[in-house]
Amino acid sequence: MHIIDFHMHLPPTPKDPVEAGRKLVASMNKSGVSHSVLIAVETSKSLFKLKMDEKALRKALSESGIHAVMSKWGVIRRIIENPEKVLEEHEYLLAEHRRDNRQILAAAEASGDRLIPVISYNPDITVEENIKCVERNKGRALGMKLFPTFHFIDPGDRKLYPLYQALMDNNMVLIVHTGCDPGIWELPAMCKTARPRSLDGVARSFSDLDIIVAHLGSYSLLEPGIFFHESIELGGKYENVYFDTSAVDIYFVGKAVSKLGADRLLFGSDYPYMVGLTLRDIVCEYIRAGWDDDVKMKILRENAIRLLGLHGWKIP
Repeated sequence: MHIIDFHMHLPPTPKDPVEAGRKLVASMNKSGVSHSVLIAVETSKSLFKLKMDEKALRKALSESGIHAVMSKWGVIRRIIENPEKVLEEHEYLLAEHRRDNRQILAAAEASGDRLIPVISYNPDITVEENIKCVERNKGRALGMKLFPTFHFIDPGDRKLYPLYQALMDNNMVLIVHTGCDPGIWELPAMCKTARPRSLDGVARSFSDLDIIVAHLGSYSLLEPGIFFHESIELGGKYENVYFDTSAVDIYFVGKAVSKLGADRLLFGSDYPYMVGLTLRDIVCEYIRAGWDDDVKMKILRENAIRLLGLHGWKIP
């Protein structure tokens, strides 16, 4: 089986994007993955400093509520004990894992047709400049991804609607991170804009824009499946909404199949950021899943081929 992975990132090392891309392709070759969607991650040190200080951290903490205090105690304790160090660590990690649009495009080009690039929203530039980035990369990139957590944006904000119009006009997809992110973004106040329900108005207003809800709304180390129910509600209302399964416990993937069917589910690994798992480990979990073969084929390959084809990417 030639599998298509709809959610992959360049590893932090090697720093050279072409070499990092070759490293990914080597892992793909060992795992039965023929093609991967390679997603850029644009981060902003200046925006993080602007949005996050000790006062903002404590405010997020106060808004968490008693349930969050109990379920996310480890995160909260570190904030209470040493907020300055927590901020320094997050600033470092954002910089360390940044892989900008140029790097992703370079890695994809060097791979032949194995890596399909998705550019990232850049929070350091205006919406208008991000639109120009979309237009420049028509035919070069499959689409653009937004990270509501560390981009500090709400995907439902109407100020972003011109960007969505540009993606639709240029036959590109919109991918949106949903759920939490590690560390401070596990706090409810820090991930509230990354809820699938934020995309309700977008899906309704841009019915010809294919929207991919990354992580099925379920990304959380401390509370897996955190917004899963919102993904199901969104998928039940809009046919232009797809879901990738990256960093999602396979239990929730099975539940999504039972509630939505398999036609809009896209296998994703989030490789290499699933700590302790190889790409082959993740693939094997799906192959061993107790689903019908036609369901597995749709999730692992057929849905991706169909969606990519709609946007000008032909997979042999």
